[in-house]
Amino acid sequence: EGVEPSAVRDEIQTILGDGVQLKNRQQLNSTLYKMLNTENVATYLIFTLVLIIALFNVVGAIIMMILDKQQNSKTLYSLGTTIKELRQIYFVQGILVTGFGGLIGVLLGVLIVWSQLAFSWLKITATLAYPVKFEFINIVIVLATILVLGVIASKIASSRINKKLVDL
Repeated sequence: EGVEPSAVRDEIQTILGDGVQLKNRQQLNSTLYKMLNTENVATYLIFTLVLIIALFNVVGAIIMMILDKQQNSKTLYSLGTTIKELRQIYFVQGILVTGFGGLIGVLLGVLIVWSQLAFSWLKITATLAYPVKFEFINIVIVLATILVLGVIASKIASSRINKKLVDL
């Protein structure tokens, strides 16, 4: 432990010579690791599709909120707020809803992964814990995906504000 694997590999290679081909676990099972990486991409794409479907709910909720707060929007419009500013209000509200929802979801996911790493509560067999790996880049990718799709959904919903909606 505490030794760099590449340094040990180089030393073993110099001792054994060029007649021996050294492979680590990943090189021995390269097909398995390729399949696992493909599985990660497929899982990401499936969950992105689920997220897109869920964002239809966000669009619907913002549109319902626009209709519910129509009187308030009319009042703001009468006080001098422009249509563009009203759209911006609902756009920011949509981003806040998706952002906070995504943040809460990611925090719950981190807690679940951490608890699996710490306590091994989910097992494949009686002695073998389900393997998980915590990578910070995954959190960044998930949050970026949620925010990008949330911005798109918020833009679609806020574009429903028009002069006809706020006319007295």
